[in-house]
Amino acid sequence: MCCFENMGLRNWLDKKQQEWEKNAEEKRSVEEEQEKFRGDLEELLDKFEMGNLKDFCKNYLGTEPTSEQVEDKKTGRTRKILPDRHTFVNFILDYFDKGELKAQQIQDFALKRKIVTPSFVNEESNEDKDKNDFQNIMNLIQTEFEAENINNETTLEDQLIIFLKAKYPGRQIERQQKTKMGNKLDILIDNKFVFELKVPETKTNLRNFSAQLEEYSEEYDYICTVIAELKTSDLGEIIKQYTDRYRSKLDIPSIVKEVRMR
Repeated sequence: MCCFENMGLRNWLDKKQQEWEKNAEEKRSVEEEQEKFRGDLEELLDKFEMGNLKDFCKNYLGTEPTSEQVEDKKTGRTRKILPDRHTFVNFILDYFDKGELKAQQIQDFALKRKIVTPSFVNEESNEDKDKNDFQNIMNLIQTEFEAENINNETTLEDQLIIFLKAKYPGRQIERQQKTKMGNKLDILIDNKFVFELKVPETKTNLRNFSAQLEEYSEEYDYICTVIAELKTSDLGEIIKQYTDRYRSKLDIPSIVKEVRMR
């Protein structure tokens, strides 16, 4: 009996370790993306003349870096050191880091003052923007969505719809929208991001799901599965095999959430 208990504990620890490593990898990905975006803003601010930096601080922040008083140790006199360009740039980026300033405000100011051309601000392609946008939505579901006890896929869909509408009130979030082939998508965001839900009870459910996803991939470029792993089920390893298959064969990522049935 003790041996089986140890095996169960070991399996549980292995599973948790995989979850921790996956979450850590996703967190690093988000942090790297944010760091890259901050670097792009710093590059944009480097295009500002000193007068532009001062005007931006005045118009958008209502304040600017203060001068520094430095004492000369030999004479005992103090002298004033005015903030330089580097100080102004870091001052503005600090407000961005704290969430008190939006990147769009910096971009709008730069365009209005003709500091850069529209192509400089919009150099990221629409495809790249969609990829980043889709990844951000998936990261949010992975890290913040917690499914409560469910009855079926419809209950899971209800909960995820409520979650997404609360997080993205300005987006077009629809459910059960028809494809060109007449199938119905579980959740469609902005007419381009598809989230398909599955509460598998057997291996067959996952195998059939693959054919369904393949059809959808002919019409949509951005698809993600949200799979509920029932705590009473022993499909954990099989789910992993199929989610790996969805990724390798169809380039469709998956989010697996552990849930309980009512």
